Parts: sequence; C-alpha cells; structure tokens
Amino acid sequence: MYNGFPQLTGGYMRREYVFNNDGTYIFRAKDWLVYVKDILFVYETGTYSVTGNQITITPKKGTGEWWSKSASGRTSEWGKLVRASTDYKLEQTAYTFEHITGTAGNESILILKSGKPTKRDGNDGDNKGVQEFRYTSRDMKTSLIDNPPGFKPGPESKSVSGNASAQTKTNIQVYTVNSPLTGKIWEGTTTEKFSNAGGTSYNTGGFSTNQYTFNADGTYRFVSVNASHFTEVKLLNYETGTYSINGNQLTITPVKGFNEEWSKAGKTSNGNSDVTNRAVNDTWNKKIKTSPRKLEKYTYTFQIGKNGASTALILEKNGRTEREGEGVIFYLNETPLERSVKLPGMFN
Repeated sequence: MYNGFPQLTGGYMRREYVFNNDGTYIFRAKDWLVYVKDILFVYETGTYSVTGNQITITPKKGTGEWWSKSASGRTSEWGKLVRASTDYKLEQTAYTFEHITGTAGNESILILKSGKPTKRDGNDGDNKGVQEFRYTSRDMKTSLIDNPPGFKPGPESKSVSGNASAQTKTNIQVYTVNSPLTGKIWEGTTTEKFSNAGGTSYNTGGFSTNQYTFNADGTYRFVSVNASHFTEVKLLNYETGTYSINGNQLTITPVKGFNEEWSKAGKTSNGNSDVTNRAVNDTWNKKIKTSPRKLEKYTYTFQIGKNGASTALILEKNGRTEREGEGVIFYLNETPLERSVKLPGMFN
C-alpha cells in the first residue's frame, strides 16, 4: 500500500491465442492480480475453422492451475503449484471476427465477437449484450505469457514454449489482449488560485483532484478529493464498479460509492507559503459526515494522447456528469504512485 492505494502498476490479466497453419490453436492465460492471492494459469489446445467472417474454436484438452506468487513479489516470477482450477471447462465457441489496423498503423488487431461471455475470453463488462474481445498481433518472440516452471505442455506446443526467445516461427499469428488503461493511475488536478485587492494572484494550496484506476479484471475505482483554502473541511468522493471498452467508447458502470466530509489537521492562512498551505490541505484529520452518492452509468468517448509533456487519458462527454461535473473534455495524466493524491488511513 502507498497513500491507501495497492501497487496496481505491476498486475495484469493476459490472454493469448496462437493460430497454426494446420488448423490447430493454442490458448494461454495468465492472471497476476493484486487482490488475488495466487496466479491463474490456463493452457488449452484444439482446432479452429474459418467460414467467411466466422471462426469456430473447438477445444480438445486444457487445464487451469493456481500457482503461488514468488516470494520476491515480482510479477514476472512464479512460486509453486497450489491446486488445479475447479471451474475451468472446455467450451466450443463460434465467433464473428474481423481484422483492423491499430491507430499507430503498424499493428494488427483481431476482434472476436460472441453472444455471451466465454471461459477463455471472460466478458467485456456487459453480460447482456454482444461480447467483444480485442487481441493485438505480436511476433512470436515477444509473447507476454510464459509457462510456469516445469510445465510440460505436450507435443502440440511446437510453437509456444516457456522461453520466449525460442519462439521463432514467424508464419504463426499470436494475438494478445492489450488494454492501454489498465495498471495505471490517471489523475487530473485543478489548483485553487486567489487574487487579492492589489490584483496579485497566488496559489492557496487548495486543489481538486479526480482519479481513475482501471484493473485488468474489468473493475475500476474513482476517487475525487476537494480541499479548498476557504473551507475547514475536505470532501472525499469514492466509487467502484465495472467498465467496458468498445472501440473508442468507455462505459463506466458504478456498483457502490459514498461521499464524505473530513476535517483538516491545521488551518491554511494567507500568510503561509503555497507549500505550507498545500501540506495543510493534504492532511486528513477526522471524518465528520458520510452521505450516499448518486451512481451514474455513463459512456465516454476516450483516447490516450498528450497533455503537454504528459501521457493522458482524454475523456469527452456531452453535458454534466456526477464524476466530472460540467465541461466537455477532461485530461487525466498518467501519474506515478508516489505523486498521486493522498488519501485517508481508511484506504490502508
């Protein structure tokens, strides 16, 4: 934990298909999640067939396993085999598919669509509608998934080994799930400025910060902190739920949330420096009030772009939203954990 936030940046949820020229496929999955004790590893093989824009995946055999995490805590390392997964099942699925070119122009994206969530792909955040899963093409040598130590996949794994550098077949396509939102902190801050009678402007130390974190399992957290130089209380808005992505559309679906008022540990003053006032506004003292929060599902148009020198999540909307308030476009910069907004001890 740091400032009440788990170390989210190293976690991931990866899915990968390998389609061989002989009509066979290999599917692998590896989940290393902060909130889950063990690592999930899935390995599945079978055949596929293509008719028009339809691809049918027919599994022959597969396994799901739980492995402990490495004692070092590194997400690239494995612990020991703990147990077999009891809910993994082989599932024949017919998808509608298409290829598109990524925005960078140098990557191929495979889009798979099915009428329901699948064990392999999971769900896209909407359990009722058509499911859409996006996989980015990779060279065999740059697979993001490694086999656990001692794992013996069998002769059908001629194209995938635990050592990525040994994957030399270039005529086989590897598609790996890729989301630009997950594993990062996206934060937008507005600082409070005040002009005195002489027209001189200075920072008061007050601020308003909105922050999103998107997890690889399809959940999100939203936090808003408002601390004004002119009030004795701080406002904390908190919300969690699920999200889904469809092209450049990001849908946020809240599940629970609350609004709180907290007292500050100290008082800001016009005679203080900006740094001193900010330090006062950063502190949390006692919780004064908790109230229900309006939960609002909303679909934004989004992109990952630049905000000055920073990489930013850019959200566009029409009209007012509960989270962002008024305005049409919002920039949330990718923010290192150590520089993110400070939260009360309840998050530790």
